[in-house]
Amino acid sequence: MKINIDKDQLIRDMEIANTEASLVLKPYNEETWEEYAKCAFAFFPGCRLGALEPEFVLRVYDKLLAKNPDTAVILRCCGFGADLADEPALRDEVLDTIKSEWESLGKPQIITACDTCKRMFIEYLPEITVTSAADFLNDPVIGGLAKHISEDYDISQEEKTANRLELKETLKEFF
Repeated sequence: MKINIDKDQLIRDMEIANTEASLVLKPYNEETWEEYAKCAFAFFPGCRLGALEPEFVLRVYDKLLAKNPDTAVILRCCGFGADLADEPALRDEVLDTIKSEWESLGKPQIITACDTCKRMFIEYLPEITVTSAADFLNDPVIGGLAKHISEDYDISQEEKTANRLELKETLKEFF
């Protein structure tokens, strides 16, 4: 069953994720205790994962830092809400901000936890090299997570609830 999408709510959620909840953080070099001037990688978990399971964001970021200590983190929305609401100017504004942040980090490879974010970057920011956290860490649990957090805008509340319960079970394997 397809449901109606509340475009105003999508835009409000996106704006909150890109203001109050946004963050760009460069990691510190543990030897010098100075920020890395440039980062080779940046973790972009996406707004939905942070809203649904913030602990998971921290755990994945810890794994990424253990593998590559010069991994930054960018917490914000990729602009999908504006894209879905057919607001291309707003979508492009969000993506321009992401591009500026990416450039300020030294143009790192972006590692996403959300398939929707990955698709947005591939389509609208092709100059950014992007990979999924599941592929980067070779972790099937993270891959299973990506399917749960991506694009469930067109499903019923019952299906969303079922997805969230399945997600919670998947995360038990990760923790």
